[in-house]
Amino acid sequence: MSFLCCFEIPSNLEYWKAHPEEQEELLDKLDKKLESSRNEQKSLFLNLFKSGCRRITMSLESNKTLGGIGAILFAIPFTNIVGIILVLIAMKGMADYYNDEDIFKNALYGFIFGVVGVIALVAFILMLVFGFATISPVIAPLAGLGLIIITVIVMYVFSLIAAIFYKKSLDTLSEKSGETMFNTAGLILLIGAVIPVIGEILKFVAWILAAVGFFNIKMPTQPPAPKPPPSTSEGTRFCRYCGAQIQLDAAFCSKCGKKVD
Repeated sequence: MSFLCCFEIPSNLEYWKAHPEEQEELLDKLDKKLESSRNEQKSLFLNLFKSGCRRITMSLESNKTLGGIGAILFAIPFTNIVGIILVLIAMKGMADYYNDEDIFKNALYGFIFGVVGVIALVAFILMLVFGFATISPVIAPLAGLGLIIITVIVMYVFSLIAAIFYKKSLDTLSEKSGETMFNTAGLILLIGAVIPVIGEILKFVAWILAAVGFFNIKMPTQPPAPKPPPSTSEGTRFCRYCGAQIQLDAAFCSKCGKKVD
């Protein structure tokens, strides 16, 4: 051990036989030094643990803020792209914090289906606008009506699937965080996806409730400090031969049986 360099230890065996009292004194010093080293190691470990807890707490606080702001922006038209990106970043952080990848994966699937629905809408609009150049004027109105119906169906289906995945993500986050507002937001979001037109208002309400849920996530309390090891002043000490804890007034070690006085 590194602390042995603090002592001058004669290597002559005959010297130790002739001076047993110095041997006892050296063993006492080693015992005290060993106990001091143990306490220093425990103190270092505790400081590192507290530092890690502070970093985790800061990460959770940041994810709460990102999720709350993102959910509000997601509910507002023309800012929903920025909002969903912030929500996804927050969901990833929450998934890492609660050690459950379903929180992020389901949110990501919901985002993907939503994007596919928007792409389908844009594609059908382009077909509706530029396709008339090659369509007979007689069948053009019928073709336009058909494209509108297909577009509405595709948007409805993909919006519903996206809402299902978002609800799964919010339900899992609710279970892990204990915040029931996420359950309510997920349910209203799904209902809004089922009901055409009027459902857009419900979706707005759902993401506002999700924002409230993010801001309401409770921060973890600091864990209590571990109980310090008993010291000799509390009536205990350690055997110099095997290191076992013994009573202060014990004459023999209860583990190895050697005399400790």
